[in-house]
Amino acid sequence: MFSFSIFSSCVSLSLLLLVNNAFAGADHNFLTLKSATEIATQHNPGLAQMRARAEAIAAIPSQVGTLPDPEISVSAANLPVSTFNSAQVDMTQIGPGISQAIPFPGKLTLRSSAATFEAKAALENVTEARWWLLSSVKQVWWQIFYLDHALQVVKDNQLLLEQFIQITRTKYEVGEGLQQDILLAQLELSNLLDQQLKL
Repeated sequence: MFSFSIFSSCVSLSLLLLVNNAFAGADHNFLTLKSATEIATQHNPGLAQMRARAEAIAAIPSQVGTLPDPEISVSAANLPVSTFNSAQVDMTQIGPGISQAIPFPGKLTLRSSAATFEAKAALENVTEARWWLLSSVKQVWWQIFYLDHALQVVKDNQLLLEQFIQITRTKYEVGEGLQQDILLAQLELSNLLDQQLKL
């Protein structure tokens, strides 16, 4: 299992880098949803770490399914410790040895099967993390898209209200309008400024 807190912090960092990369390039006018998801999946360090871990775990089943390494030993009996001369005592015996541990039948197969299931689980974790990352990137992209268009609508409304205030002021100056119309339009303009700041 992977840690969602570490992964979410990596997502936040990658989203900041993604937005930075989008506005840093001279040839990039805007960041499309497709390019945002591609950048996030290719350059997310948390996802890359999980992929590397899954690849490492995928190599384990073949290793645990083999016999353990043989052990080589050298034994010495009746060797005089004062001279270490094997010809000094007739009963001196020096002999090399090799031993191989053989596990209970079926144990290696079970270990290999368990490691195979762990490798599949690690791969599924990568897939889950990728989908979670794509979901997060798409949500943030659509929020930014909404905010960008909402700010544009507010700016357009501000321009219209400024024109309306100018027309109302001109009508008031010539005696055809009311002062309260000017004040109401200015109040609405200040509300739009507050909305712009909130956005």
